[in-house]
Amino acid sequence: MTTDFPWLETLQGAAAVDVAARCGLLSDLADGQKCPARPALLEHLLIGAGVTVREAHGLAFTAEFAAAWRADSAAIMARASFIRRAAADVAMGLDEMVFDLPAFMERSATFRLFRYDMAEGTTSEHLNATRPWVDYVEALSRSESPHLVPLINLREGDRILEIGGNTGLMSEALISTYKGVTSRVLDLPAVCALGRERRVVPGLEFCAGDARKPDALAPFDGLIDVVLFKSVLHDWPADDAENMLARAMGILSPGGRVIVCERGAYGPEDAGAKDANTLANMVFSRFYRDPLFYEDIMKRNGFAVTRKSVQLDMMFHATTGTCP
Repeated sequence: MTTDFPWLETLQGAAAVDVAARCGLLSDLADGQKCPARPALLEHLLIGAGVTVREAHGLAFTAEFAAAWRADSAAIMARASFIRRAAADVAMGLDEMVFDLPAFMERSATFRLFRYDMAEGTTSEHLNATRPWVDYVEALSRSESPHLVPLINLREGDRILEIGGNTGLMSEALISTYKGVTSRVLDLPAVCALGRERRVVPGLEFCAGDARKPDALAPFDGLIDVVLFKSVLHDWPADDAENMLARAMGILSPGGRVIVCERGAYGPEDAGAKDANTLANMVFSRFYRDPLFYEDIMKRNGFAVTRKSVQLDMMFHATTGTCP
């Protein structure tokens, strides 16, 4: 898949977009304001990345970037900021990433962004701490969902429980694709609050909870046809991932399905990618798993397993287990 954000393919481009967004230059240009002189280096970087051009009256967006900014400025800012964080972590922390993963996670700017503890409330402090990583996850889902939805086979009227579904973008895509489908997104309270702000969709409901807790899925027992994990289980150690998956399978009736949609194991072809987006995947590289890990859990629980895959920034696999 070619990137939806070619301006972020180089590290200098991503960093320049992040700086220009933070200092207000991009919003000023989007509003058609005449911008005061900016440091020449920043202008050079933006022009080099294809974000801006120099016109008689001053700096202006390229037509391509202007259209992308109008369509989803939040996604551009979120991804530029994340690439910049990831680049710093890779450059200064690769030794620890390779030899001492807990120490890398402790010091990593990337992992400090994902403050799940600050998503357990809904005060302004909780929402402000949660919004940056929710924005990034939503930006990824916006790019990925058109390619992942065709890998997921639903039936008319299926009732989905999407665990860790963020702001519901993937569920919204499934609802709009398959007739009569409804979805409940189970996520932490601050994430659900942000989801309700952004996405009012018939058939979509947000349910605050923590899927890591043993009884979190009990209210959905017998009321769900499909449990979906999209880019969630790699976040957790193998035992936790297996427990969450087993509990999900436990609430399904015969014919129900559990679907794990995840990037596969990180390999040489991923490490060899030539654009800066690979840095965002590299910081999580030790956590991505071969889909056989999820398939084995499903088979041990008596589920019949199928899998479909698609090449995006990495190989994505949709592994489906059907309850006998």
